Amino acid sequence: MEISGKPNLADFFPFLGFLDLQGARKEARLLMHKLFRVFQGFIDTKRSSNASRNNNDMLDSLLDIAHEKESELDDNNIKHLLLDLFLAGVDTSSSAVEWAMADETVRAFGHHEVSIAWLPSTSSRWRLWRKVLATKLFSRERHKATKSVRSKKAKELITFIIERGERGFSVDIARACFITSLNVISNVVFSIDLGGYDPRASTELQDSLSRMMEIMGKPNLANYFPSLEFLDIQGIRKEMKVCSERLFQIFQGLIDARIAERSSQTGPRDALRGDLLDSLIDLIQEEGSEVDMNDINHFLCDLFIAGTETNSTTVEWALAELLRNPEAMANAKVEINFIVGPNRYVRDSNLLEFPYLQAVVTETLRVGQFNPNKMSFKLLRQASLMAITDDRDFSVALHQLRCCGFNILLGCPESSTSNALLLTAATVWSWNSLIWGQKPFTKSEIEDLIAANLKK
Repeated sequence: MEISGKPNLADFFPFLGFLDLQGARKEARLLMHKLFRVFQGFIDTKRSSNASRNNNDMLDSLLDIAHEKESELDDNNIKHLLLDLFLAGVDTSSSAVEWAMADETVRAFGHHEVSIAWLPSTSSRWRLWRKVLATKLFSRERHKATKSVRSKKAKELITFIIERGERGFSVDIARACFITSLNVISNVVFSIDLGGYDPRASTELQDSLSRMMEIMGKPNLANYFPSLEFLDIQGIRKEMKVCSERLFQIFQGLIDARIAERSSQTGPRDALRGDLLDSLIDLIQEEGSEVDMNDINHFLCDLFIAGTETNSTTVEWALAELLRNPEAMANAKVEINFIVGPNRYVRDSNLLEFPYLQAVVTETLRVGQFNPNKMSFKLLRQASLMAITDDRDFSVALHQLRCCGFNILLGCPESSTSNALLLTAATVWSWNSLIWGQKPFTKSEIEDLIAANLKK
């Protein structure tokens, strides 16, 4: 696994492959021969105890298949299959976390140490932030309370687009949606607008967020060659640090202003706005609180980065795909006109009534290349992928592979499998049934597991 993960010059300069300058090919071949000798020893032991063998494990089943007439399975195939199984199930979890934590742009301003996106799920602080999000931002009560804000900002976006069209100007839809998302989040958090549609009146926060997203999207040599990290050849670390400090200064100014306003408040506490910032300040001022101002700044950074550029880029790609497919554009227009009419605004309550529009967004997310974790390839033929894991964090990667055309086969513990994993796989085995060569779960058994997980 270490050799596979090393940067290899031959991958960047294929014409140097035959030289094997780093010795990676030679070292991998030696280790492969050692591993195959171990596998061959297991196979020979199984064959020598043929009389007492009765399909006890997976290797027994493979050897039975190899002994069948006209079987194309030989010892070499079995050894390579065992290699795939061990590599897939042993080092994947730790390597995925280690790779994610190595991103230099996030480490540049210490974001990986306190961000909910980078903290392990076993961390008490991660659980605290999840609780804050679930109760203060994404709860049904908060969703209803912020409905008027979302409607107002959507109407402002539509009005801006109509006015630009009437004056004969083009619309930068990505920027317009970015401003709308920014104002929705800033009103939910701070109860004020922090963005403006006029490009001449661009705010510092707006510019900082946009620049941070651009920096994060740049290829960084330090991620491929960690030994060059201290040089900061591309200036990414320096620029990211400047942008994050500017962003944190804006957040700190808004927090300080709110604390001063609260201290001068003479009325009862329920007379305050009651937005997310008030809840965060209450959290800081609790006795024995683990949260400080630095944590709040990084938490707000997560919210604004996750909720602005992602939405605007998705809308931009969706409209670009619709323009390339006039028939799909016409179908989407017909659906909207049929449900709400040409002269009405779409409300939250209407969203579930647009199956075609939902399909457009889903297809955009499937084929779009704006997701840094998106696997941009298509299979030329049907292929299956076997995953042996109980880590629910792999469900996103498995779902992406399934969207790319892979048939996902999952081996997992029956007692502690998450629904996120179960829903990604076409076929599911328990670890015991996989080891003993038994049949996978039926569809009804999988539904029972999902129902049991929901009751926990």
